[in-house]
Amino acid sequence: MELKTRIKKYFEGYEEALPSVLEAIVRRKLAGKHKETDDELMDELEVQPRVDVDDEKFESNFTNLYSTGDEEDSSLGQTPPRMIPCKD
Repeated sequence: MELKTRIKKYFEGYEEALPSVLEAIVRRKLAGKHKETDDELMDELEVQPRVDVDDEKFESNFTNLYSTGDEEDSSLGQTPPRMIPCKD
C-alpha cells in the first residue's frame, strides 16, 4: 500500500493505519530516501487535529493515565516545615 493511501486512511479515522504509516517512513529514512519530505510528514502527523476525537473522553483517559496524585496529596506545593537541628 502506498504511503499516501496509508496517511489518508489514518486521517479518515482509521487509527490502525498509524503504525504502518510510521513503519513506511522509518523504512524510507533507513534507505536514505525522501528525508526532507518525510520529516515534514512527521511534523504534520504530530500537529494534525483528529476530527473524530471526543475531547471529554480524551481528557478523562489522559487524566486516568497520567494522574499526578495532586488530588490525593493536598500538601504538594506548600512550603515544608522548617527543619530544627538536633542538639547532641
